[in-house]
Amino acid sequence: GNHYLVIGAFSKQGLINGIYSYLDTLGFRWYQPGDAWTYTPRLKDCRLKLDEVLKPDFALRSFFGTYGTPRNPVVDPTKEVDKQWQTWYMRNRFGGAYILKGHSWNDFLWHNFSPLNDHRECMALVNGERVKPNTAAKFCVTDTMLQRLFVNEMVAQLEKNMKANPNASAWCVSVEPSDGGGFCECPNCQKLGCISNQVFYLANVVAKAFQKISAKAYVNLYAYNSHASPPGFALEPNVIVQIIPYGYQHYSSPQEMIADWKKKNVKLFIYDYYGIPLENVDMPLKGDLKPLEFSKRLRYWHEQHIMGATLESSYSIGCTGPGLYVFSRLGWNINYDAGKLLDDYYNRCYGKAATAVRRSQELLSADTLNAKCSLNCAIEELHKGTSKLRLDSTQNTCLTYYKAYLHYLRLLYVVKNNGGSVEPLATDSLMRYTYGIFQTMMVHQFPISEYVKEHGAATSYVKQYWDADKPKTPGMKFAEVLQLTEEQINAAFDTDVKEIIKQ
Repeated sequence: GNHYLVIGAFSKQGLINGIYSYLDTLGFRWYQPGDAWTYTPRLKDCRLKLDEVLKPDFALRSFFGTYGTPRNPVVDPTKEVDKQWQTWYMRNRFGGAYILKGHSWNDFLWHNFSPLNDHRECMALVNGERVKPNTAAKFCVTDTMLQRLFVNEMVAQLEKNMKANPNASAWCVSVEPSDGGGFCECPNCQKLGCISNQVFYLANVVAKAFQKISAKAYVNLYAYNSHASPPGFALEPNVIVQIIPYGYQHYSSPQEMIADWKKKNVKLFIYDYYGIPLENVDMPLKGDLKPLEFSKRLRYWHEQHIMGATLESSYSIGCTGPGLYVFSRLGWNINYDAGKLLDDYYNRCYGKAATAVRRSQELLSADTLNAKCSLNCAIEELHKGTSKLRLDSTQNTCLTYYKAYLHYLRLLYVVKNNGGSVEPLATDSLMRYTYGIFQTMMVHQFPISEYVKEHGAATSYVKQYWDADKPKTPGMKFAEVLQLTEEQINAAFDTDVKEIIKQ
């Protein structure tokens, strides 16, 4: 009408998505978390003549950074960065009708430790012996007592979910095994065949129990690692499978794996790895993980009738931010032109500096710091293309934050490539800077800390002074960190430029 707009939905999440779809139609954009990356249009009129039902092309559009959102009670005591990421997630309409979770056998074991420990026939038989209950232990899926305990546990979880969210369009409970090997070798389990048959056999047992409770009750689990292959039998219609075709599986090519799983006629979702920080340490993404190339993978999933996707990623504007933004847009409308989305992203965020930023990123993505030359060239390219530009305040902030990311990469390069010759000074400089740009959200600090703690040349130094697991322990240096100003970030970048020119 002329005087009001009605936004209706079947759930709280749907209503939130409706509100942000309205704002999106008006031209609001949230390119990345934080005010600097927010575009608010100047509106003469906010009325819309609309009468339509909106539905996303992917029923699930989710991501998470390994170890969770960046957090440090000393550097960020009020969790402002966590709030910024969660708000950005909501504004870009991430989420979906299905809430799928991962490994669950671990929790089941600890919740039922006593009966499992007393009745070892429930535990997997490995090398002729029943294993002791432990975090990674597997079970004898053909044992009737095990099945009864497992079904009771999962039904309790289902009822808890139903009570917490009675209007949900679906209730999902994970039945995914713990990571690693050690599956049962008893005669009855061996008769089932491959490990996939064991895993999905137990999933079917629970799914049948759920069918007696609600038509909206589902079990979900992964298809990856030793149970990547489809089982040799039909799956119950309320089994949701989240396949992981692009990593940690030796079954077949991603395309063949997707094709084979489609034959099972179940609800198929994707779990994929998009710059997970413990391996990538927030270095620039390359190859088919670059945003424009990754958009082709998203389109392929849609063409194959994949219902949705979860990305294990990084909370890093500098590394994964642009790709995650494209994912959020295409997850709602797969027909968006990814190239135009990226053009809009860079032009809005960086203004006249957009071309120089994109050239700089292309140089980095060419070899992802395998050679120092690419990083130096990227810094020089940005300096030459932006040193004489006048930008508005928000665009200048975005550019400064990108410079912060480049300086982080330079410090990381020293730690990764110079061995112990400059340690622990190099690690100390990296940690101070990484946590000094905490509020910029350009990198994901916790897994970076974990990386240098486990794989760096100064691991003992990190454990003594920069252990992110124990930030309040006396002697830790987090309390010494001050958030860097834009002037200080620009000064560090200018120093990098001068050093490169001297070389």
